[in-house]
Amino acid sequence: MTSEQQQVKNWMTSFGQEVPEKPTIPNKEVRLLRAKLILEEALETIDALGVDVCLTNISKEDYQDNYRFVRFNDIEFELMPESSVNNLVGIADGCEDLKVVTDGTLVACGLCKSLEYDVKVLDEIDPLFNEVMRSNWTKFWTYEVMRANWSKLWTYEESKQVSDNIYFVTKIKLNLDTSRESTKYLVKDKNGKIIKPPSYLPPNLQPIIDELSK
Repeated sequence: MTSEQQQVKNWMTSFGQEVPEKPTIPNKEVRLLRAKLILEEALETIDALGVDVCLTNISKEDYQDNYRFVRFNDIEFELMPESSVNNLVGIADGCEDLKVVTDGTLVACGLCKSLEYDVKVLDEIDPLFNEVMRSNWTKFWTYEVMRANWSKLWTYEESKQVSDNIYFVTKIKLNLDTSRESTKYLVKDKNGKIIKPPSYLPPNLQPIIDELSK
């Protein structure tokens, strides 16, 4: 458990909120609260960044019996005029509030118990976060993977026409080694979404949760 998570846990305890010691799915009231808090802080941060969020093609009539609420593809982002964007305080406040509500969600789910890896660095460890970041580093493409999958890359999203699939490749040097083998590539679509390579390794969180359950 990080010091930030401990502070959030202490705050939640002071207000009589449940803080289970082992991983658990909270009751429906807690789940609903956490969902509302996360979305509220996310929207406030987005607003501080000078971005408007709009919903498109959303109606229960459109979905009929298959109505599944809002999906990411139903959301459009529109930049506000640059003259109206000058809110670093709001950005900082929103990001920190997001930390609080997301850490609070981990606490509410019993996912913040300290793991006894090393007493000296115990306070700095958030194993779930570390595993997610390990996975994030595998989102880079290597030269070999790029070459082997080049034809597939340009038709990555089967739901779109090939002509709509415009991808941007950025060469990344992760260290001072100038060899081709050390070069990584970050691939994004025209909306800035990162395209994962076939070598991507998703986070393996279940073993950590199992350890937390002991």
